[in-house]
Amino acid sequence: MKRMSFNCGEQVASCYPEIEQFLSALERLRLPMSEGYGNYPAHNPIFNAMMDMVGENHGWQSQPEVITEKPRVVSMKGDLAKDMTDGTRVFVEIEIGNEASVFRDIVKFDVASKMETYDFFIFVLPGQVAASKLGYAMSFDSFKKKRDFFKRFISVPLIVVEIEPSYDLDLNQFNDNEPVGKNARWGMKQSRRFIEENKLELQLGIFQNTIAD
Repeated sequence: MKRMSFNCGEQVASCYPEIEQFLSALERLRLPMSEGYGNYPAHNPIFNAMMDMVGENHGWQSQPEVITEKPRVVSMKGDLAKDMTDGTRVFVEIEIGNEASVFRDIVKFDVASKMETYDFFIFVLPGQVAASKLGYAMSFDSFKKKRDFFKRFISVPLIVVEIEPSYDLDLNQFNDNEPVGKNARWGMKQSRRFIEENKLELQLGIFQNTIAD
């Protein structure tokens, strides 16, 4: 798993086994494929749901608010968050959608830091191969090439990590060889339901089979 560090981010991350365990779990995921679902073969909503489920399995909060105090001036949500045992609050953004959303994610980090709701930040981007199958997303390598530009806008302790699944899983085989969710805009709820109803947690790498060979 490739990584980049901003503002001592790697030094902070190394203090917390929970972070490394979570990132290692992400690394074991398979890329969900569904030819015909959209313009690109990978199923973006299901991949997002998979990472949300991994976070849940490791005790991370799903869809945390950037601004936690009410009433909120604006409502912005991240993907995952977790408080470490020493009180350090970690905020995760996963960006496998639109390349233009990268700046929105960076703004969330800045707002969370300035509002003192989170202390440390993790930004997950797809690898080059995964990005080409997902479509539209900025890859880790592309972000790295623009590091000098982006660092002007990153003032928080942050690590950027690459998720590049080694294997794909064809979802259509579990859907009568039809595209999963064709002509529909799927979200987290529909994606999780499909995974759970077809019992794909192990095959997708969300759950790890710990039974010895």
